[in-house]
Amino acid sequence: MTDGSSQLVQTLVENDLVDDLYLHVYPVAFGSGKRLFPATGIDRRFTLTKATPYPTGVVGLHYTRAA
Repeated sequence: MTDGSSQLVQTLVENDLVDDLYLHVYPVAFGSGKRLFPATGIDRRFTLTKATPYPTGVVGLHYTRAA
């Protein structure tokens, strides 16, 4: 589990050390925010398995390693 370290997550994914990703996406009222993955999207080794919207506008995403 990491909290706020996008560089660590990127390194773990690049080195094939991640099986599941649980992300919470917060809406941004200004600016563009910080990207966890390149603009082309999440690594193709992962598949979105669940998306949970919360009343606050946050969306919980669960990605698993693609077969």
